[in-house]
Amino acid sequence: MHVERLLQRDGVVRVLSILLALILWFNISGTQSAEVQKSFPVKLQTSMTAAGMLVLGQGQQTVEVNIKGPKREVATVRVENIQAKLNLLGFTDSGQYLVPVSVEGLPQTVSVGVEPQQVFVTLEKQVKKGLVPVLVNGERVQDNLKFQAALKDQSPVEVSGLQREVARVARIEARPDMSGITEALETQRPANLIAVDASGMEVPNINLTPQTLPTVIRVFRLPPFKEVPVQPKFSGRVPDGYTFSVSIDPDTIRVRGPQEQHQSWEEVITAPIDLSGQIEPFTVQAQLVKPPGAESLDRDYITVTVNVTELWTERMFSKVKLDHWHLAANLEALPAVQEVTFRLSGPKLILDKFNPDNLVAHLELENLGPGTHALPVRFTKPRGLEVVSVEPDRLEISISEKKP
Repeated sequence: MHVERLLQRDGVVRVLSILLALILWFNISGTQSAEVQKSFPVKLQTSMTAAGMLVLGQGQQTVEVNIKGPKREVATVRVENIQAKLNLLGFTDSGQYLVPVSVEGLPQTVSVGVEPQQVFVTLEKQVKKGLVPVLVNGERVQDNLKFQAALKDQSPVEVSGLQREVARVARIEARPDMSGITEALETQRPANLIAVDASGMEVPNINLTPQTLPTVIRVFRLPPFKEVPVQPKFSGRVPDGYTFSVSIDPDTIRVRGPQEQHQSWEEVITAPIDLSGQIEPFTVQAQLVKPPGAESLDRDYITVTVNVTELWTERMFSKVKLDHWHLAANLEALPAVQEVTFRLSGPKLILDKFNPDNLVAHLELENLGPGTHALPVRFTKPRGLEVVSVEPDRLEISISEKKP
């Protein structure tokens, strides 16, 4: 009864309403201010690189961004607003670097963590240099036409690209296109520019400015030719005890001139190649000598390889004493022959000085008793020489007990 009367009073109702509102406000406020955690997978971005630098590799493409803060603040965070960045502006040399990850786009009221905190990045510097082009295959002969090419401009060509690739470039080759020309004329065509390394292999991923160069091509008609063998000529001689063989490239040459002269051209010789004192193989560019009546040769030099080696020979050494080894003390032996003949081969210089007294031939009689035995002839191989044969290489020996 008293409670009902109290509730009927306006002041009491108002106080109770205020108390209930406060309780509700504190409950809601406590819920909203409670700290929570949340993770976001974020694509990793790179900031601007230093001038001339290029990103070649990156250890991570995404990172995990972890945030912690009041529930109402965390609830407002959207993944599209988060930026995970690598600051590369300070790196100016090629190499691999461990770069910290920075995170932007989050409220200041939340704490931020990122995994991983650092990422490996591979950077390469882009460089350029200038090289004067070199004309290749600028002169050639095809059938009865002679082609000659010349660059109209030999200014340096700009070579640009990654530092490691540009460093490989040894030269710029200008390769003129002379295809399809079948008559004497003068024309202009572009020569393609190719970056090559020291071995002549093309270097990829290189930018050339310009990419072609204008080339003047002149084509002349040549006299008729006859293809004849090349014969190298020599002066001097290799030292005693040595010999040599020869290979040439090419082994034939085109000789050009009046048709009536062709019959007299049997060979083209080289200028003399000196063999004096040569004991090792060697290679020379030998100049060709134009035969009488010829107007021109399709080339002026050939490659001559002279393979100098020691002269090997064979020699017979007869009446070499035959011994027998390890015969028991109470036995005696009588071989069918007392001497053998050696045939040796080897360098002439060694054979000329070889002393036949150094030849050793014997029969091995260890553990053999009385009787007739057929045994191989054994020998010691002379140093630096080969034993071609020993005659006889097998013989009989009679073993008997010694007479008292």
